Amino acid sequence: MNFNYAIKIESNDSDPIEIDEDQKLITGVEVLIDTIDDKVRQKASGMLARLTIIGKIDVSIQDQLIGLFDWSKDLNGENWYRNVELKIFSGKKLYRTYEFPKMFVVDYKEFYHESGNDEDGTFELYLTQKDNNFEGIKTY
Repeated sequence: MNFNYAIKIESNDSDPIEIDEDQKLITGVEVLIDTIDDKVRQKASGMLARLTIIGKIDVSIQDQLIGLFDWSKDLNGENWYRNVELKIFSGKKLYRTYEFPKMFVVDYKEFYHESGNDEDGTFELYLTQKDNNFEGIKTY
């Protein structure tokens, strides 16, 4: 299957950061529900939601990438946690939607490199959900 992705990141105090599926600039995502203790022997409450988003750096989403960069280095506690909506499309059909309340940036990376094709950079965004918000995750 060929997938396209859309992401919307919202907070109460800033404009949303959006990259839509028609731009085809998000090249991969990973959704992970992670048990914190790798030696777990039974179901536990120590779990995290993690989200990785990888995409192409393109002038058409320059404002969005600056928004991600600024969020990643934000020291104002009011804006650390944001709601994230991820949509996955197969062709033009919506395949899956995920909603994660109160996620924060663990890491943000931009890679710039020379290559023989049109791709001259990629970004990677690593998010984790704030404790005690696990029950708020929705998927449909």
